[in-house]
Amino acid sequence: MTASSETGADTTRRPAPLSVVPEHLVVGVDGSEASLRALDTATMVARRNGSAVTVAFVRQPSLFAGAVAVDWSAVFASVEAEVAEAARERLAGLRWRLVVADGLPAPELERIAQEEGADLLVVGRSQGGHIHRLIEGSVAGHAATHAPVPVLVVR
Repeated sequence: MTASSETGADTTRRPAPLSVVPEHLVVGVDGSEASLRALDTATMVARRNGSAVTVAFVRQPSLFAGAVAVDWSAVFASVEAEVAEAARERLAGLRWRLVVADGLPAPELERIAQEEGADLLVVGRSQGGHIHRLIEGSVAGHAATHAPVPVLVVR
């Protein structure tokens, strides 16, 4: 006999509980202070739990670049090097890797989190003003409502 509530729902078959300990984190890092705070938080979580970390750097071409042919990898090379160095310093001794993608940050971070099988996406809260959010949108806001995994927004 199965237990049921007044609505007739079967309460004996419950999904397996999700682990509260993330085994794999994805953290979005673009070199900004907010993203470096997110990296620090991801590092702390990973050290406490033995989690693997994927550091995701998304190269976002300017909305105003127009039809000019630009080698974005060269434009972003110095920032990518800074992100890699920050990750190396903070994540020393942990399992981690750097993933670089091109596109809009929010959808790319969400895609990377899903492809990596992440348990948690960590992003920094942008300090951009209203105009910044109007033009580019909020990566944290978009991720919090669209990401396929739980999202930790770091202030």
